[in-house]
Amino acid sequence: MPTATRGRASAFRLLRMRDLRRRGRGFTLVELMVVIALIAIVTAVAVPDLSTWFVNAHIRDAAGVFQENLQWGRAYALKTDQQVDMNVTTLGAAGCTWSFTLSPSGGNVVGAPSMTALLYKKRFRGISCSAGTGATFPLMLMPDGTVMAPSPNGGTTPVITNGYLSFADVSDTAKFATWLVKYYGAGELRSCMMAPLGAQQATAVCANQ
Repeated sequence: MPTATRGRASAFRLLRMRDLRRRGRGFTLVELMVVIALIAIVTAVAVPDLSTWFVNAHIRDAAGVFQENLQWGRAYALKTDQQVDMNVTTLGAAGCTWSFTLSPSGGNVVGAPSMTALLYKKRFRGISCSAGTGATFPLMLMPDGTVMAPSPNGGTTPVITNGYLSFADVSDTAKFATWLVKYYGAGELRSCMMAPLGAQQATAVCANQ
């Protein structure tokens, strides 16, 4: 083999060995400190946002369960052609309870979902549940798909009703979202984030309304 070729081969092997030794040493202390500092910065920025996201998701989940159960009761009334009453008790910071009964017999609805105070506390600890102004219960889910409620004036004739339940974090309603589940007399259900209340908007409305 020519001397020049052997020299180039030797130089290549030397560079290769140096490269392998350099890789074997891993990170230097300075490099490791830089990586740790970057992780700390990213964590400091991301964790508060992630925490807020989790709380808002928890609030939305509580509202979603109520909406799904209300929809279940309405579908049952339509399917069986009978009135189903959704009995709701709003407890504010302690949450809400709900269950279903057949009307006028007051009998149980087979397979109906329900929410007890204990179950609500277990699943949605720290999430309040309140009724909108003027809401009256039970919600009477009629065979024709409409939603009615007892007369707010104490009368015996049910009336078409519109209303909502609001779900929020009990510790900081300003920092976290408030979620609404709105129901309408025609049977429409809507779940949405509530718009911030202000001087021009004193009642609860959806943020995307």
